[in-house]
Parts: sequence; C-alpha cells; structure tokens
Amino acid sequence: MEGFERNDWMMIYRSKLDEIQFLKFTQHEELGGMLLNTGFAPIIFNNQDPELGDGGDSNGAANNGRNELGHSLMRVREMLRQRRESEAEERSGGGGRGEYGDEGDYDEE
Repeated sequence: MEGFERNDWMMIYRSKLDEIQFLKFTQHEELGGMLLNTGFAPIIFNNQDPELGDGGDSNGAANNGRNELGHSLMRVREMLRQRRESEAEERSGGGGRGEYGDEGDYDEE
C-alpha cells in the first residue's frame, strides 16, 4: 500500500511498538506474568525480518538483524516490573509515586 507510510515512521516506530506490546501485556495478565517470568534474560526474536527479528533462520541461526521486537519486549518487561513494584509499594503503604511517575504532590491553584 504505497503512499500510506508516515514520513516520520522511522522516528516513532519503536515507541509505537512498545506501546502496542505494553497494552497487550497489561490487558492479558497471564501474558504479562509469562513475560516477567523471563527474568532478566535477553529476548531474541529469531526471524528473518532484518528489523523486527535477528535476521536468522528457522534453525535458530542469527544473522545481523536488529531484533527490535526482542528489544521492545525487554523494555516492556522492565516497565511491567516497575509497575508491579510500584503497586506493591502502594499496597504496603510505602511512598509510592504519583500518576505521572513523580511524588504526586501537586499544588492546587
């Protein structure tokens, strides 16, 4: 579909990929748990796609792909980990963060 690509796509696609993955893993708790259970292991999307995958083949051989999906999943995993820690702090009465990641002290005007 020629002519439908955004001019700024290369500048925004990582954030869009992260946003989509974040929504998927937060809307489906079981999937989010599975992602968190990978711990700190590297995530490699073994696929011939040179952007999203590692450029490898079906036998697991990696080439020179960028592995953008794998990197996105690792970023989302860290977001989920931080979110879970923040929720645990709030439940235990710890000094949690405000809606925007700050201390939550807003002056009313």
